[in-house]
Amino acid sequence: MTETDLVPVFDGHNDTLLRLYQSKDTDVEKLFIEGKSGGHIDLPRAKAGGFAGGMFAIFPPPVEKSRRGAVPLAPSAAEPLPPEVPRDEALTSTIAMASILFRLERAGALTVCRSAGDVRGAMAQGSI
Repeated sequence: MTETDLVPVFDGHNDTLLRLYQSKDTDVEKLFIEGKSGGHIDLPRAKAGGFAGGMFAIFPPPVEKSRRGAVPLAPSAAEPLPPEVPRDEALTSTIAMASILFRLERAGALTVCRSAGDVRGAMAQGSI
């Protein structure tokens, strides 16, 4: 199958920016643009797989990993909420992830879209 035969994929939620934010690599733009095995979305695999775009989630990482299994049980009112993320940490991480997104756009790796028309235009230009 060639790249022109691929059905465009639009991802409703991905954690690519969190992965880049938490990466030990100093050049996260290069990491995304050149790709690396494993992990979430990177540009080479996105292009090869027909990734047209998606919602790059920006959120504060949880304080601790959830102890839930892969398949959650039915919701329960007795289940405790995760610990609160301190405001300063939440602000730092979310601004940092937004910064990564806009640096990727400046590097030509993707286009930040704010409307359906922007999405159509980016797709027509072959930009994620």
